[in-house]
Amino acid sequence: LSNVTEDIRWNIVGDQLIEGKDDFAEALKRLKASKLEQVTIQHAVTHGKAGAVNGTTKSKNGMSHAFCDVYEFGNTKGTIVKEITSFVIAIK
Repeated sequence: LSNVTEDIRWNIVGDQLIEGKDDFAEALKRLKASKLEQVTIQHAVTHGKAGAVNGTTKSKNGMSHAFCDVYEFGNTKGTIVKEITSFVIAIK
């Protein structure tokens, strides 16, 4: 949480929009409760105040997802996240 702005925005496209550090913290708690057993990062790219990462996740319940997260940083060093846009697709 120390690496996000107070007014962080997380748009999980087609699902929900999370705004503010408190709501972001709650969303992270829910994500942790999903008990991921594997995260595979395929690519991570940064340039200036933007970055992106894509890959797949697998939960202990057998659910798998492909994802792409696009980040906007609050500074050019890329140490503070201001906004995240997530594209998530369930895979079989």
